[in-house]
Amino acid sequence: ANSGDDGARIDASNQEAYEAYLGLPELQESIKRAGLRFAADRLPAPAVAVGVHYLCAQKSRRAADEYFEKIATGVGFLNSGEPAKKVRDFLTRQDAGRITRKEVAAVLVQGWNAVRTNKRLTKISAESVGAIV
Repeated sequence: ANSGDDGARIDASNQEAYEAYLGLPELQESIKRAGLRFAADRLPAPAVAVGVHYLCAQKSRRAADEYFEKIATGVGFLNSGEPAKKVRDFLTRQDAGRITRKEVAAVLVQGWNAVRTNKRLTKISAESVGAIV
């Protein structure tokens, strides 16, 4: 499996990958909470959602589950300015098929950080992925 855009490569058999997956119950939960939900609602880059959820859940599983549930389902928004609503709107816009994996990661992290810091998400910038707070 290719590890990214840096040209580095990690080779693992399917069995090794499956054994690693079995050893990470938190990853299994992220697949259920983010990846499968994103795929079911046809949101872009479900695998990216799994990775971001996994990292966010390290900070707060409850908050990560709630945030990703709202984005994936479009249900439970308190108001139109809520970060999860803005992220969902970005991911479901008319040209969503052209949103890159990097952009998906960037907006998920920006929305998460707004939730965690209790700040408004005034502008989504899909240019760079920031640190998860």
